[in-house]
Amino acid sequence: MQSSVVIVTAAEMIVLGCTGILAYLAFRAYRRTGSPSLCTLMIGLALVALGSLLGGALHQFGAFSFDASVGIDSAFTALGFVVVLYALYADNAREGFSP
Repeated sequence: MQSSVVIVTAAEMIVLGCTGILAYLAFRAYRRTGSPSLCTLMIGLALVALGSLLGGALHQFGAFSFDASVGIDSAFTALGFVVVLYALYADNAREGFSP
């Protein structure tokens, strides 16, 4: 059990760092262009980062078990990716979808 906690913690730190950077870059692009899709993309990426941070914090401070913390993290990740998909789809739907 201990090795799985270490592996999940390391993976979540990488996810948190990457999604945090991507959310920041999306925010900068949104400020520069004013595109609502970029704002929605930033929100989706921030939800993924928030889930990673929240899941780890809840486990580390003993509020929830490891399994519950991973479940909370997974729920935020799923919601974040749904928002990211919406941001990408809504932009294409407005312009007429073309691959």
